[in-house]
Amino acid sequence: MNLHPITAHMPEERFWGIITATLAAAAAAGDDPDAQDKAQNASLAALLSELDWQDVLAFENRFNALHRASYTSHLWCAAYLMCGGCSDDGFDYFRYWLISRGEAVYKAAVSNPESLAAIADPENDDYEREDIAYIARDIFAEETGGAEIYGYLSPDERGYPDITFDWEEDDPATMQHLCPRLYAMFWE
Repeated sequence: MNLHPITAHMPEERFWGIITATLAAAAAAGDDPDAQDKAQNASLAALLSELDWQDVLAFENRFNALHRASYTSHLWCAAYLMCGGCSDDGFDYFRYWLISRGEAVYKAAVSNPESLAAIADPENDDYEREDIAYIARDIFAEETGGAEIYGYLSPDERGYPDITFDWEEDDPATMQHLCPRLYAMFWE
């Protein structure tokens, strides 16, 4: 097998179609969030297993591009409120969760993080999905005889842009200013 880096990104319509299919599988798993996550993961693994390694890589490139595009101070503030605190890794996992929620939720939140108040549950602080980030990587390794996906990803999607924080965790008023609805739901 002649492996080489793939810079192509899966078209957004196709990417979000796959995520939508996994959400249908999650919904069919009932009301238990853990069962829903497992069903979504299994569905994603099954769908990606049907693709060739180049398409799996293009899926991962799109996933990484969306993850990178959601690296904003305002969204980090929302994550901090919803999760009861949010480290660097926690913000990564929050953005994986955000992608796993589908196109409409993702795009609304990137545009206006306050939109998450419509789907957030103040009784829940589990808005992280580290597990979903490894599925394409595992499928790629299976299809390529154990190759690590990192060496074949688009170099454009590595690292994060610089951001300037417009809120401070030690100054709740700054979080309230940016995300008043989420602040009222999770902080007060």
